Formats: sequence, C-alpha cells, structure tokens
Amino acid sequence: MQKFLLGVSLTANAILGYLLLKDEDTVEELRERLEHASDEVVGKVKQVKGDLTGDTSDKVAGAVQEAKGTVADKAQDVKEDVKDAVED
Repeated sequence: MQKFLLGVSLTANAILGYLLLKDEDTVEELRERLEHASDEVVGKVKQVKGDLTGDTSDKVAGAVQEAKGTVADKAQDVKEDVKDAVED
C-alpha cells in the first residue's frame, strides 16, 4: 500500500510539474526567481568570506549583491501583482 501511495504521489507531482512548466510565463518567472535567489545566496557567501578574511570589500560586494537579488525579487512581486490585477 505504501509503494502504491508513493507511486500515486510521484505521478501527481509529475503531472503538476508538467502543467506548471508548459506555461512559458511560469517558466520565465521561475527562472527569474532562481536568478534572484542566486544573487542573494552569492551575496551572503561573499559577506561570510569577508567576515572570515577581514576583507571589507568582500563584505560590501556581498551586501550589494544580496540587496540586488532582494530588490529584483520584490520588483518581480510587484510586476506579478500588477499583471494579476490587470487580468482580473
């Protein structure tokens, strides 16, 4: 029974993934979100590197890159809210 439920769950997830990814707008939005998250993570890593090495320029560069990712993500939220409002 457990294997059956796992199979059903995997199938449902595959179908859901297909439905989400067949829409090009959704794929583009996911790609942008990943890019923003990447900027945030790399920025954090640079900040930690700067803390460990005492390099202020790494700390600043990391803070700037993290902020870039955060701002871009918030801007995308606004863009999607406007798009949803126009569609309604």
